[in-house]
Amino acid sequence: MIVNIPTRASWTGEALEKLAAEGIAFGKMYDLYRGLNQDDNLSNYQNPEYYFVERIIDQHRNVALQERRSDRVYRITRYVGPALVIALSQDYEVTADVVRTVYADHAPFDVLLKTNPYGRISQQAREAADKLGIQVVEQDELHKVLAS
Repeated sequence: MIVNIPTRASWTGEALEKLAAEGIAFGKMYDLYRGLNQDDNLSNYQNPEYYFVERIIDQHRNVALQERRSDRVYRITRYVGPALVIALSQDYEVTADVVRTVYADHAPFDVLLKTNPYGRISQQAREAADKLGIQVVEQDELHKVLAS
C-alpha cells in the first residue's frame, strides 16, 4: 500500500488502473490503519469515500460506463443523455471558495459531488457553480443528475 500522500496530490486514472492491476492500494495513514483492521491483505482495500461513490454510480440504471480520470474525477457514459464528468469534494461545508478551488484543480467537469454526508452546500457555493456552468450536488441528488 502506498501511504502518506499529500492532501492536494492527485493521481491520474491511468496510475490508479496500474495500481489496481498490481494489487496495490493507496491512501493516507488512516487508510492503512483502516485497511489493516479489515484484513491483512491490503490489495483489496478501497477508501470508503471512493467505494461509496463508485457503488452509487455502478448501481444506477442509466450508467453504461464509469471511467476514473483521476482520484477525484470520474467520467460517466450514460445510456440516455450525454456523458458527465463528476468531481468529488469531501469538504464538510461546500462554500464558493471550495467550488472555485475544485474547479481550478479539476476542470473541466459538469458536476461537483459533495461526498461528506455531514455539513451542507452554501447558497454562495450554488451561485458560484452556476457562474462556472456546473452543478453542485449532495449524494442524494446524484441519482437525479445521472437520470437526466
